[in-house]
Amino acid sequence: MFSRIGCRWVHCRRKGVGATVSAVTRLYHESMKPIDANTASPAYKSKEARIGSGNRSSVSPTPKSAKPQESGKLHSLSTQRLCAMANGESVAKKELYTILSEVELRRDVCATDLELLLKGLSKRDMLLEVIRVFKDVSVKSPNIVLTVPSVELLFSAIISKRQYNLATQIWDACSYDSRRRWGIWSVYCRCLLSDQQLEAARPLLNKLQMCSYSIPSANRSVIQGLYTGKYYEECLRFFNGLLELDAKGLLLGDALSFQLAIKSAYQVHDYRQVLSIYDRMVKSNLSASRPVVYIVSSVYEQGEFWRVYYEDKIRLLRDSGIIPTKEQQIHIFAQSRLPQWLKGGSILHAFGKKKGEGILTYKSENAYFANVEKYYDPHRRLKLIALMDEVSELKGVKDTQKLLIRSLPNDAQLTSLLSGELYPTIDFSVHDSLLSIPLQSILHWKNHREDPVL
Repeated sequence: MFSRIGCRWVHCRRKGVGATVSAVTRLYHESMKPIDANTASPAYKSKEARIGSGNRSSVSPTPKSAKPQESGKLHSLSTQRLCAMANGESVAKKELYTILSEVELRRDVCATDLELLLKGLSKRDMLLEVIRVFKDVSVKSPNIVLTVPSVELLFSAIISKRQYNLATQIWDACSYDSRRRWGIWSVYCRCLLSDQQLEAARPLLNKLQMCSYSIPSANRSVIQGLYTGKYYEECLRFFNGLLELDAKGLLLGDALSFQLAIKSAYQVHDYRQVLSIYDRMVKSNLSASRPVVYIVSSVYEQGEFWRVYYEDKIRLLRDSGIIPTKEQQIHIFAQSRLPQWLKGGSILHAFGKKKGEGILTYKSENAYFANVEKYYDPHRRLKLIALMDEVSELKGVKDTQKLLIRSLPNDAQLTSLLSGELYPTIDFSVHDSLLSIPLQSILHWKNHREDPVL
């Protein structure tokens, strides 16, 4: 080391001891830097030649903790080394972009290199870059055959970013063995259906039929594709067909298939099927998502299942020679709708309790409180009915207490419900966004809501 800096030592001595120490320290650190072989002295080159390079591999493995070099030095690294670095655990997004820019200049990216690069990008949720790299490599190496992990990562990326039009390009780059994997061809089928290419997906659907629909995850992929592609009626037919083959629903995979079937039935306004699928889902001990709970509760609130009961009641009165008064009609109307409102409210309220939303709390000796302002119009109505039903069944409630409901300012949905759509009607007062309901009125409604009209 000293010989390398000796030529500067004399110069430093002339400037004094302080300068000498600082200069030597600086020169020492400089001496620790790697020597560029192009600018090294003849003696250094001779030493390197004696050591030889036979024991050093051309591409050394990259440890997980290795940091990528500066962008100016990346061009000297092999493509394999760059892709291995991209897949390293310690590489940050900013550094990965630098590596990616260098790799995109290369034309020698092989299938295994591409797999490493895609893994590194996917781990950091850089899905658009995953798609971009595939497009770039496909142009430079049109005959590349993707590895199975690369295919899975690419399909996952285009599904997440809804770029289903790239599915066939990925499929064309698959090997024969990859195409035989049900996990790959079923996802490809899903992408085709999501891209509204039903006819192109027919051969794969026929393949699934030849397997007797025995692969639940493949069945689920088809249901996902049919729903995303807005083939709602086909989605329902496929779902119901699987139930005919297996009444227990084991061929459907998981709760997602039920949820998408419910959404499809709602889209085609088949509300009875919405409720029947939901009932089957509950019996199978499967959990419903928030959108499904909102759909089912909305069907209970807005559906006209009550109409048959209402018309039968009116007909019985008229057959008995009784013409119902307006008040009696309102009474029958309220009684007809209340059972499905209670059902929808109980579903919504049970889900809210699990999520800690709109929970009934004991505010003080004189009041109970709940907040429903974040719910949509039909759901606020159902939530209020469920809360009134709950508070009326609490032990130790007093007539002098109140139920306070935080909602929208002067909420017409709730005031209309209390004053004209329930029987008996319920007293209340409104102060901006706070609705105050005497428990005495709620208890009266609870005790007399099933009273006969006559």
